[in-house]
Amino acid sequence: METDAVHESLEENPAVDPRKMRSIIAEDPEWSLEIVSMLSDLCIENIVKNFADHPIVDGLLSKHRKKVIERISTLIPVSITAPLIDDECYWQRCCTHRWKVCDVSLCGNSWKRMYFEYSLQELVQNFIPGRTELMCISELLQLGSGIIKCLNIKEMLPPMKEAAQDKDSDTSDGESESGQDEISIDHFDFTVLISQLPCLEEFRITYRVRNCGMNFEWRLFLFTLQDCHLLAKCLSDCKTLRVLKVTESKVNDVRCKMLAKAFREHPALEELDLSHNLIKDSGAKSLAKLINGQSKLKRLKLADNSIGEKGGQALAAALQNNDTLVHLDLRLNVIGDEGGKAIYTALLENSTLKELDLSANVMRGAVAPALKQLVVSNTSLQILKMYGTKIGPEGGRLLQEGMEENNSLLHLDLRLADCGQECEYFINQILRKNRESFRQASLVMSN
Repeated sequence: METDAVHESLEENPAVDPRKMRSIIAEDPEWSLEIVSMLSDLCIENIVKNFADHPIVDGLLSKHRKKVIERISTLIPVSITAPLIDDECYWQRCCTHRWKVCDVSLCGNSWKRMYFEYSLQELVQNFIPGRTELMCISELLQLGSGIIKCLNIKEMLPPMKEAAQDKDSDTSDGESESGQDEISIDHFDFTVLISQLPCLEEFRITYRVRNCGMNFEWRLFLFTLQDCHLLAKCLSDCKTLRVLKVTESKVNDVRCKMLAKAFREHPALEELDLSHNLIKDSGAKSLAKLINGQSKLKRLKLADNSIGEKGGQALAAALQNNDTLVHLDLRLNVIGDEGGKAIYTALLENSTLKELDLSANVMRGAVAPALKQLVVSNTSLQILKMYGTKIGPEGGRLLQEGMEENNSLLHLDLRLADCGQECEYFINQILRKNRESFRQASLVMSN
């Protein structure tokens, strides 16, 4: 009877039920007694959280080390992460976080190398002589100098000072004929930088300012004599350098001579690109001395300059004695018929050049006889580009006769040659046969 009375009282006043009077509310609504973090996971979370102040990687088990590297922030200073972390996944996260376009194949498929090369590139491009301190560049070099192999400088900022030249002077739009700059504004000095890059193999630079907008001035696009002197000196001392590209920088004959002289006995330079500059015959002659000497140069690119007939003849004379060059790009110059004939004739004695580009060089049918001799006698040339060489129907006939005895040429650019559709058809048939023979020979050699 007493028990029934208790039940009746609980039903009438549920608040007095001890089972309903007390409730526990967890601080974490998702917390469950069934899920308890392992001590190792708690330690990893703590390491990740405090990595910037207390970096711990060495001594961890490989599986724990991997978890730490996967979780640490990409914003941690590189001075902390570089000596401790070589994991490519971490450096991939760092690169993709900072730059929208990341082609790791251009950096030997190494994300860590990409990070340091791109970082150094940004520091140099944003360097303002007289204002920016070298400290940040020195710190980066101390951490990654041993892995930086390529440096691609797309713009150079000049000092922020008024030009000595009167702004109203008409001569401020260019340079004097003697090669002396009307306005002398030197850029970043690469002497200290290059000396601290013992593995540098490729160096590309353009002396210009991108996106200058309404602040455009010609002085922003000057490659001064002092710039050229310092660059040539420090790069010639870099014995690991294989590729040098100084493009779109107003390199004239004076500067070209300085660069050619500096690399005349360089032990490793294989490619020199001076395209889209102001080089004329005098500069071409200095480059002819370069490839005619002890240089190991394999690729020479001089596209879009102002090299004329004498310059072409000088390069032709050098080709007769050269046994290292395999690629020569002379498109968009003004070599003319005499320069073109000299180069075609010189290749009768050259057995190493495989690719030649003489497109858009103001050449016409006068070069056709020399061109015929070239395709008959030369067995090393595989690619010949002569776009815009108007050899005409008669020149096309001579070229076709020569091609009938050729079995080595694989590509011949005859656009705008005006040699006739029938002639082009027969020449293309011969080229197709040569390519098939080359493919078969390559398969035999590979097996």
